Amino acid sequence: MKELMWMAARATTTLDWEKAMLQIKNYDEEAWNDLQKLNPTCWTRSAFKVNTKCDLQVNNMCEAFNNVIMKYRHKPIITLLEGIRFYISSRIVKLRTTLKRYEGSICPKIQQIMEKNKKTCEPWRTHWCGDVDLSLFEVSKGMEKYVVNLKQQTCSCRKWELTGIPCTHAIACMWINGVEPELSVNSYYRCCFM
Repeated sequence: MKELMWMAARATTTLDWEKAMLQIKNYDEEAWNDLQKLNPTCWTRSAFKVNTKCDLQVNNMCEAFNNVIMKYRHKPIITLLEGIRFYISSRIVKLRTTLKRYEGSICPKIQQIMEKNKKTCEPWRTHWCGDVDLSLFEVSKGMEKYVVNLKQQTCSCRKWELTGIPCTHAIACMWINGVEPELSVNSYYRCCFM
């Protein structure tokens, strides 16, 4: 059941979400009824807005933050706030120092995602749709097909729009055009220092 639930939560298209929900219904109709009561925009990527450029579904950041400030919770408010300020400023300095040594143009974790997407794009076959801008493509692997628009930075899988990171399908099309995929990563993930 857990795997089916995560399949529905991680689905980026409505069709994939509906398929996952049907599997949940077949497995446990009561669980399906409970999920139907929830607003999909709160728990499945297929209903997330694409303007945030983030597809996080769980907020482990809050849990990690709460764990760090545990030692300050019983203190008076000023001491608590000073502890939080110290933690945040120390973390910022540590991350800035680490990133200053970094040679890449996009954040290291995003570069790792890009490398993974590059490795998985080999089996995808691209077909240019004949537009003047060389930006419309159909990408297929077996029975799976997606439409990529390089100019609008969209793919029908929605991963590129959700995260701001080119998906496997988009990278396959970029390579056909001789475009460096890293240039299409959203500016949110660019390494820039003052």
